Amino acid sequence: MKIILTFLSAIFYALPSPAQHKEKQVIQQIITEKLPTGLKPYYPGSQFSLLKNNLSNVVIVKSDDIKRDDLATQIRDFLKKKWKIEIPIVNWKEAQKSTKNLILFGTVNENTPLRQLNANFQLGDNEFGYELRSIVNALDWNRNVIYIGFKNNKDLDKALDILTTKVKNPDKIEHFIACEGWEERLSDSRLQSMVEGMKSYYSKNASYVLTQFAISDSLKYISNLYKMTGYAPYVTTFAKMQNIVFENYGLTINGRTETAPSFSFYLYPQLVYIMEQSQNFTSEDRLASAEFMRKIVEEMMVHWEMKDPLRLYNDGKQEYLTNHSCFASRSVSSAARYLQARYNFEPAKFWINVADNAFAGVAPHPFSPEDAAGYQYLVYQIFIDYALASGVYDLDFFENDTFKNYVEFCKLQFNHLGYTAGFGDANPMGHDGGYTVLKYAVDILRDKEAEYLVSLIESRRQNKLKEFPFTNSPGVESLGLKYQEVVPFKQEQYEVGNYYNKPTLDKATFRSGWDKEADFLSITGINGDGYNHGHFDANGISQYISGNKLWLWEGDYIKKFPNDHNSIVVNKDGKLPDQTRSLKKRRKSSLSQILAAGNTPKRGNSLLSIMLEDYNGTNWTRNINYIAKSGFWVIDELDIQEEGNYIAEAYWRSTGAVSSLKQGYKITQKKSDEQDDATAFYVIEGSGANRFNRTVFEDMHGRKDGNLSGYMFSDRNTQYIIHRKDGKYKKGDKILFINFMQAASGKNSKSPEIRKVTENMFVANTEVFRAVILGAFSNKFMDIDADICFIGPEGIVARGANKLNIGSFKWQSLNKQNVFIELPKELSVEDLQQRLANLNQQAKLSLPTEYNNVNVPKNNQVVIGDYSSNISVMSSFVDRYAVGGQNGLFSIRNENGEELASRKFTKAISAICAVKTSKGVYWAVGVEPVNSRIGEGKLYFLDQNAEIVWQQSIPLYQKRNGKITTLFTAKVKDTSEPLIIAGAQSWHYFAFSTAGKQIWKQAVFHGATIGAAGDMDGDGSDEVAAGTEYYYHSIIKDGKVLPHTVTSPWVYALAVMDLNGDGLKEAVYGRGDGYLYVQAIDKNPVKPWTLNIGGKPTAIVPIEKNDIKIAVSNALGNITFVDGNGKAIKTVNLPLSIEDMVMSKQKLYAVCADNYIYKLNLNGDVLEKYPYLLDRGSIYTPKIVDTDKAIHVFSGKKIFSVSK
Repeated sequence: MKIILTFLSAIFYALPSPAQHKEKQVIQQIITEKLPTGLKPYYPGSQFSLLKNNLSNVVIVKSDDIKRDDLATQIRDFLKKKWKIEIPIVNWKEAQKSTKNLILFGTVNENTPLRQLNANFQLGDNEFGYELRSIVNALDWNRNVIYIGFKNNKDLDKALDILTTKVKNPDKIEHFIACEGWEERLSDSRLQSMVEGMKSYYSKNASYVLTQFAISDSLKYISNLYKMTGYAPYVTTFAKMQNIVFENYGLTINGRTETAPSFSFYLYPQLVYIMEQSQNFTSEDRLASAEFMRKIVEEMMVHWEMKDPLRLYNDGKQEYLTNHSCFASRSVSSAARYLQARYNFEPAKFWINVADNAFAGVAPHPFSPEDAAGYQYLVYQIFIDYALASGVYDLDFFENDTFKNYVEFCKLQFNHLGYTAGFGDANPMGHDGGYTVLKYAVDILRDKEAEYLVSLIESRRQNKLKEFPFTNSPGVESLGLKYQEVVPFKQEQYEVGNYYNKPTLDKATFRSGWDKEADFLSITGINGDGYNHGHFDANGISQYISGNKLWLWEGDYIKKFPNDHNSIVVNKDGKLPDQTRSLKKRRKSSLSQILAAGNTPKRGNSLLSIMLEDYNGTNWTRNINYIAKSGFWVIDELDIQEEGNYIAEAYWRSTGAVSSLKQGYKITQKKSDEQDDATAFYVIEGSGANRFNRTVFEDMHGRKDGNLSGYMFSDRNTQYIIHRKDGKYKKGDKILFINFMQAASGKNSKSPEIRKVTENMFVANTEVFRAVILGAFSNKFMDIDADICFIGPEGIVARGANKLNIGSFKWQSLNKQNVFIELPKELSVEDLQQRLANLNQQAKLSLPTEYNNVNVPKNNQVVIGDYSSNISVMSSFVDRYAVGGQNGLFSIRNENGEELASRKFTKAISAICAVKTSKGVYWAVGVEPVNSRIGEGKLYFLDQNAEIVWQQSIPLYQKRNGKITTLFTAKVKDTSEPLIIAGAQSWHYFAFSTAGKQIWKQAVFHGATIGAAGDMDGDGSDEVAAGTEYYYHSIIKDGKVLPHTVTSPWVYALAVMDLNGDGLKEAVYGRGDGYLYVQAIDKNPVKPWTLNIGGKPTAIVPIEKNDIKIAVSNALGNITFVDGNGKAIKTVNLPLSIEDMVMSKQKLYAVCADNYIYKLNLNGDVLEKYPYLLDRGSIYTPKIVDTDKAIHVFSGKKIFSVSK
């Protein structure tokens, strides 16, 4: 059956090319259910001739590089001697005009036809030597190809000898493949195991995109083996494996039906091009593969990913499209072009036009608005893949300034170890998403700097950096500060075009060099890109490395907000800034405005001043003075624009062993070898800010062993250093953070020290003396008037300077200017150092201020218990509590701390829940995976004696471990036995009966964080509010997810409760943006609401007292009391982050990071405080549980119990 849909389209493409339409025409979309009955399978033939009517019917196509014309001549002369035929040498344009067969030679990027073949996976780019192959009826060219691949003259000589041995008669050429170094063949048993492995892969259901990986991994692998060897059993194996894909594609797994594999499907037609060259690919195989292509494209054309490409084609327009639409369009193009070329399949013409039109809107815009280390490259990488594979765009298209500027942008982001900062949704280390762009820059533009970086990246990927020569690196112009402004196209996409008077920052980097001892600092300027993958990290430092050590780095996938970055959080009057996706709504705090950016002439001393305007009542200016290999100043100015009560916290993320100093912190990492003494990093703050630190382990999206997977020089834990200032400020006031940071070498390296000369002038002793002045400063030696000025032996850099008089050097200007000069000849280094040393001697050392004191009675009646390892989790029930340890020890204790029973597991306890059963109180216990590669977590059900009643495995899914992160119970109507609900990192929530039977499992998006249950529809059974890392609120009823609500990412706190007293409960989520969100099921008439509670939520406690329904704590130290309609009734301020909070006997107990547990009444009055000790080295956040007679708090290896 066919359905005809007619579209009248006016297609005016922005960039002309052979495949584009330039006039109105009627385009018919033909929707098919199957390929036509009786369709003959396509065979390209098993042989071809280079002669026609006894005359030569072949040409040799020149290289793009005229310096290699002699190679074409050498090949022609050799073949003339062997084959006795004349073969013309022509360029590609001449070759296109003829219908003659082609001899192509050299590298896979030698010229346009080779680039197109390579983009279609038809060539091997053989790293082991020569590569010879014939391709019968290549792609849609209607001609045959002989490829002579080589990278040096030796390989060319070998290749010509083998070619003329294989082909003695040019009139009859049998299909051949000969690639040096590929003589080994897999055994029949190994091939059979690959087939069985494909069956097992589908049976385990370890992903909801099984076919994506089946194509990109398994089918591509076996296809490549055939491509490099010509070994026929590989073709048979490919056919068997693809049949398994056909049989399993589209199944419904865990309540989710697999959709078209749009990300990787573009590969599949390319693999079939290879397979069809072999006679072992049967007629049935050929027709089945063609039908699969038709089926998948038809499905993609009605999937949401192709909605915009279809709309644009229908309207005759082009617009920029993001990655999902481009993924799908690339796959549509690839499959449609195959079906058109091989079967002249009429519907494919429409598909090709839709895909071509989609990419026409992307073509002019390499700078992606998606601000993440991988995603920023993704769309244009897809476009280039499409452009080269389809043949729509030729080399000349890429020889334009926009593309060349884009290449420069890619280059500036790579550090000297061959990877970029992991800003946005990206891995924090090892990210090299720009590699493909750089590779194209080498292949297309012959860019030498890109060639160096490609070689560097490839060495890092192969773990061969130790052997990398670090020679022929980019020149001096690549050193110091380099930056990219936000291009007008991106500003328009963000809906802030023409909004700023000053240039805005996209990315900036500082570097001292390209050798293995160099240092590198990366800055980002986009504050949440309005798409899915950018973070709120403008003005933030996304990476600092020195040598091979990572010292500052940017956070976890999906953790979008400033507290997870090297950034500053501002709370004004109990509220955070607006962190909506819309940059237009956030006004001037969307992009960092560049106030000053430059280098001294030798590029060893640099200044970048950037401002986030209207940042929650402040204008935040971050000033970074980078001195190559000698450290850097970070001066943060928060200029108060609106009177209010402010909390400002500056966050620094590092890794290693942290030790506290008088004025800051020292971080120490492991040696890379015995000679390595570059193992220390100092973070020094000189304004007297309050400070504290904590240790966190970040599991990370897609990483089985943490965010710093593979990093060898630390324990891979994240170390947070936090500086804080708070109080009431009026307009015109300024909050300052004065930091100097330095990577140091030597066994006894000395900490930098900052002294305050005046309120606006500071001197740092950093092996040499340096000074920073904010505003005007005058003494006998210097008279400075500048917004900010940095002085040191490397020179003077200043923003907004009117006067720079230092000793005999005099500089003045009526207008404010930015200045970047080497140390003037009028000043000697020795004299400057002596003068600064004198100032330093007179100045005051500003030590960190103490935490604010809450003036209430201190109750020292705290019982302290010990544990055998750091405690990871705790749970309680009436008169007992259970403790889980990092060492796997599970212990049940009474209220006095006496152990009642215990059990040792092999890995850390990740979750515990008390379960009231008909047999008494049992315990559900989650244990982390024993093997991170297999990734299987465990759920154990233990009785009162800690004996195992049953156990269940929680499998790997989407490459995430089955680590259980949340355990709780849910009531079931008409039974006293509850369900045990387990949420795991592996994208699932599970329900088990107390007998150990799995009742349901439900896939969710990304890992589970915290869940809770309650009866939301009044039917007597509890629904599950499933908190996750992702953007969705998910309520699970009877094992099925109700329609999602889209919000901000990451649920940190959650409660299910009745907000309005109607008997129906609602879910209250506390998310990473510092807001509460209410979600109810459809039959519940309550009006959902949101509330800004001023910081990352840490606990939501139902109160249901008169007008107050909730108390919520946050990571900035606020407790907010909220009514049922989302109105904040009262906010209580404690000195530091509140780690956890519970209610017991109408009192709230809040665990604060200032080493006190605070007791409050339900009116918000703080009654008294109990001392405890926050273990800053444990990766586990302190938690509090309640029993009949006491509350119990764990931190590190201690349990602190307070009687009620």
